[in-house]
Amino acid sequence: MNKLVAICLYFCFGISLHAQFINGRVLDSKTHEPIVFANVYFNGTFKGTTTDTIGKFSIKFIPHQHLPLTVSFVGYLSSKINKYTADKPLTIYLKAKTYNLPTVEITSGKTKRKQKERIFKREFLGTNRTARYCIIENLNEVQLKYSKDKKTLNAFTKKPIVINNTYLGYKIDYYLDYFYYRNDTVFFQGAFYFKDKKVHDIAKLKTIKEHRKDVYYGSKMHFIRSLYNNVLKKEGYKVLGYNRYKFNYDSIMTHKKSHYINIKNHIKISYRGYQESNLFQLTDSIYITKNGYNHPYGIFWTGYMGSQRLGDLLPFEYNPDKD
Repeated sequence: MNKLVAICLYFCFGISLHAQFINGRVLDSKTHEPIVFANVYFNGTFKGTTTDTIGKFSIKFIPHQHLPLTVSFVGYLSSKINKYTADKPLTIYLKAKTYNLPTVEITSGKTKRKQKERIFKREFLGTNRTARYCIIENLNEVQLKYSKDKKTLNAFTKKPIVINNTYLGYKIDYYLDYFYYRNDTVFFQGAFYFKDKKVHDIAKLKTIKEHRKDVYYGSKMHFIRSLYNNVLKKEGYKVLGYNRYKFNYDSIMTHKKSHYINIKNHIKISYRGYQESNLFQLTDSIYITKNGYNHPYGIFWTGYMGSQRLGDLLPFEYNPDKD
């Protein structure tokens, strides 16, 4: 009996030891009032929760995941926390969204709205095949403002943009903080999490899984994972440095417990000999993780990987061998 009790206590202790949680509270940055039902999640994943009636939350801590803990709520800018631990409660303040809208909207009417929607969907979802199977379910809630003088398109929305990707079998809630388009150059930022769509048709599910693999191999996520694990050649990549100097893994990676990209100017990337891309480094170093995450504002992509947008996104939990 004593042995049985000891074993039970061991397992209970083991469960409590490993089931660690990040706890915190979400408040309005001006009023310090609690924000109720705010979404708290790891950016780009399925893992999330909501705040309670006094703004508190608790989310399971996953060691070595190294993804930003993100908080989003309607009418507020998302907040991303990169440093957090299971033993230190967080207090997170959200700032209300404010927009500097163009003083005059030059275009108007249903036809003009359709033109602006076409530009927005092309730049937001992408132009790859996957984008054609994406439906923005609440596109009518996105404000699209075009300035004829500056030839710019700005997009604004208080609610998350709901994207139904029928090609990959996911739904995405995207909290848009900023969207700016001018002369074939686009910049947008925000936070997002995934919702898995239940597919009961076996044949359809098999097709969706094949689509996911097609999108994954040769993607930004696949490249970052391959770079992190130093298996670029094995995974089908050929990389050349600036002015076509010989590529050396150690010459662009710094470790010190965490992994960082540190390159000179840019590198040229070829996948299976036909998908060509370029990676430009915009900051001193770019933080990357094992699951394929990279700090989004340190990299500028062109070529094939540069064409990948919301329609090509896969969750960071994705594993082609287990899907």
